[in-house]
Amino acid sequence: VQHARDLLLAAACATVKSRRVFPGRKPAEAVEYIKRVRLGQTERGSFVLNIESPVPPALQGNLPLAGIPHPEPFERRVTQTLMRSLLAVRDAASESASTGGLGPFDKAIERGVSANLCDAVAGLHEGTAVRSLTIRLHWAIARMPVNADIHNTTVTFSNDAIPVLREASRLFKEWGPWEEFELRGIPVTLRREEDQREGTVTVQAVVDGS
Repeated sequence: VQHARDLLLAAACATVKSRRVFPGRKPAEAVEYIKRVRLGQTERGSFVLNIESPVPPALQGNLPLAGIPHPEPFERRVTQTLMRSLLAVRDAASESASTGGLGPFDKAIERGVSANLCDAVAGLHEGTAVRSLTIRLHWAIARMPVNADIHNTTVTFSNDAIPVLREASRLFKEWGPWEEFELRGIPVTLRREEDQREGTVTVQAVVDGS
């Protein structure tokens, strides 16, 4: 359940802004969205988990006028980002496995792929020890997509993809800059040249377990 929540939160964060990694502090809009997500009714089967993402209904006043589409609500954009990023990370894992490079993951960042998304998918798979992980999206009847760019609403991850996702996440965290997060530690170095307005602060602290 926690990994499923993390998956939607990663998609919500990427909807606000695409990044390699989203550290401790998340965008306020993404945090408010995840508070409205609910665990749905369970089903018979092996490890079936339903997550409900509420979306406002499409009322008459929200219909496109004169060929100009009305902006989709944030909730709908999150689910679209979710499927777009899942398709992208699945393809990136397959390509990276054959080429041995991180390039496919870097290209997929703009489609919503992040270290958080990789960890959530891997966590869902490892937590259930299943042969494959399948994620399906069902559009809300009250608001069917208009000219949706995501037609494939089913994504499956095999066992082989999980180690690749874990490694991509590790490299994203190692190489990518961490923005807007709270750091607590001991300042050990303060350095700034006389002709510069900005300097460098070195802090001894624990970041992501290191």
